[in-house]
Amino acid sequence: MHDLASLQGDLKYRSTRQRNKESTYIMNNKNNFKALILIVSILFALGAFFLFKKYSSHQNDASSLPLVCISQIIEHESLDEERRALIRALAENGYIDGQTIKIIYSNAQGNVATAAQIAQMQASKNPAVMVAISTPSAQAALSVAARQKIPLVFTAVTDPKQARLVQTEVKDHQHLIAGVSDGLPVDVQINLMRTFLPDLKTVGVIYNSGEINSVGIVNKLKTALAALNITVIQASAGKTSEIVGATQSLIGRVDAIYVPNDNTAVSAMNSIVQIADKVKLPVFTGDTGSVQKGAFATCGYDRAMLGQKAGKLVSRILRGETMSHTILGKHPFQIYINEKTRDLLGFKIPESIARDIVIVRQTDIKTESNQHKSK
Repeated sequence: MHDLASLQGDLKYRSTRQRNKESTYIMNNKNNFKALILIVSILFALGAFFLFKKYSSHQNDASSLPLVCISQIIEHESLDEERRALIRALAENGYIDGQTIKIIYSNAQGNVATAAQIAQMQASKNPAVMVAISTPSAQAALSVAARQKIPLVFTAVTDPKQARLVQTEVKDHQHLIAGVSDGLPVDVQINLMRTFLPDLKTVGVIYNSGEINSVGIVNKLKTALAALNITVIQASAGKTSEIVGATQSLIGRVDAIYVPNDNTAVSAMNSIVQIADKVKLPVFTGDTGSVQKGAFATCGYDRAMLGQKAGKLVSRILRGETMSHTILGKHPFQIYINEKTRDLLGFKIPESIARDIVIVRQTDIKTESNQHKSK
């Protein structure tokens, strides 16, 4: 009995000792797990801290860069090309978006009221330079830029004086205004039309009578054509949705259609071309981008060249130069002809201009081996 009791006691003692060991092991594991969680939490917190610090530093660096605000009235190939060329010219001069400058771009989608709101918003950010692409955008930006003494650079403006961008009421701001004009002499457009249509009697003009630059061009065109006994029929459209009706109103009444540098009409060029092509009516334009969209021909400017000039003006301002009412308005122009439309209309290129034209193959401007672009 004594041996049995002794054995039972020994077993009880060993069982208790084993449970104590297991309990101690479990407690140690729990403590280790808690320590591991604590370490991971600390590492995560440190990582988040440094990540936030790096992000904040990046944000602060970006916000400290000189700000260039670009406003554009509407999207179409010519204005888009000028904007792209302007940004490339800035980069070529050391002003790269996100590195040495910050660029904010806004598009009014053809709405003048929106253009005014964009100008107010951009001016509130106190930019180093405001850039306006088109006459309506420049007019919207002028007063707010003048009020806050912000340098304003414009491009794709046909007549800066008629648009009142260089008038006496903002004389104190004149030294802060610079820009590039895309105004073309109407006689070169008329000569081009008569080269292909020597018996031209009637020209239909599609434009927005609310765009002051377009009104000026149409008036000059009417005067010049009247001297040649050529009649002008005007078809005005206040918005792009009215372009189809304006174009259709000219069918059967004119020998050719002319579209000036009018943002409303140019942005709907595809519609104009589709209607005209059905009756083989040639569409001439003051805008090279429209030839890429299917218009027959223009005698116009290389839009990339104009954008590059504007970009150089912006670069000069960013370097600290003061613009003394600098308006660049003299540029070499070139004849552009859409190859597909030429074939549709059955026109042959006269020998007198054969060496000086740029053949446009759909959306790419390319030159034939014996041709060149103006530089």
